Amino acid sequence: MQSAEAVSVRSYLLCEDLDCIDALRDLKACGAGCIPALLTTLQVGLAKEWDSRSPEFARAKSAQALGELGDRRAVAPLTRTLRERSALLRAASAHALGQLKAPAALGPLRVALRVETDAHARSSIKAALRV
Repeated sequence: MQSAEAVSVRSYLLCEDLDCIDALRDLKACGAGCIPALLTTLQVGLAKEWDSRSPEFARAKSAQALGELGDRRAVAPLTRTLRERSALLRAASAHALGQLKAPAALGPLRVALRVETDAHARSSIKAALRV
């Protein structure tokens, strides 16, 4: 049997609505209890039997959720993902770091901006630095 936290995380990561509003509401209600599962998904993605989409999609949605939840435990893992191959993941991580407004993220964001070549990811990094 899955915990309520696992169900909330999985529902959000697999939702395909425009903004996943209901799933995000449930995830926010779950709060800190969902952070460990989101951090794990940020690092490794979802199992293929759960999601046939690109692993980077679930990782990017995890970054998005971590930013929405505002938990500072996500800062270090999100800064590490700024160096990933996936531009989608880098952009989502930068956006999440901007939401977290953590001073510890400023250095990694500045470094990422110097080397970023993807326009969307660059835009997300610049926005995160302006916050």
